[in-house]
Amino acid sequence: MLKAQGVSFITAKPAANSLLLNTVLNGLGDGSTQEVTGTTAEGVAYGYRYANQVPLNHEHKDLLVNFIDYWEERPDGTTFMYACVTDIFLTADNVADVVRAGRSRWKVENETFNTLKNLGYNLEHNYGHGNKHLSTAFAILMMLAFLIDQTQEACCAYFQAARDRFHSRKSLWDKMRALFNNFLIADWGALFAAIIWGHKNAQMIPKGCDTG
Repeated sequence: MLKAQGVSFITAKPAANSLLLNTVLNGLGDGSTQEVTGTTAEGVAYGYRYANQVPLNHEHKDLLVNFIDYWEERPDGTTFMYACVTDIFLTADNVADVVRAGRSRWKVENETFNTLKNLGYNLEHNYGHGNKHLSTAFAILMMLAFLIDQTQEACCAYFQAARDRFHSRKSLWDKMRALFNNFLIADWGALFAAIIWGHKNAQMIPKGCDTG
């Protein structure tokens, strides 16, 4: 579908022993696969193995893609591996840039979608209920909340200080919900002050109390 729309892509992670991966690795012997290696300024050894016009898989042998297998020897002795397919023709001059672009997608995946699904925003949880696009409205509200939180994390000293009090965002959300459930909160400053310095210093009023 992407090819039919003329859209470039950098995607996929082939399974071990897949036709795609084996074709590329076998190509090291016959010269159809190229390899570029080097060492970073920090002394980390790395390499790019790449081949153009290789079959995607057994089911779609006629669909030819360009494949990169990137490896990196970490200082702790482990080997980091990254692999992707793309329609961009690969050369020794552009293979590093393609890998950098592809790995940035995983950064988006981990820091956006993983956060939304697993760290307190509850994307996918009960968003299929309701009529007339209610699930869409919930998802949009969740994304707006995520945008506000990102903005505060980048620009708000109060939010940053409150965030530093907890190991995870989910723990911060739990604390915020607990305060909303138990106290009358005048403004966001009072909320974050209570998280940073404690309830008394923030002068928060327990719900149900007669303030006279």
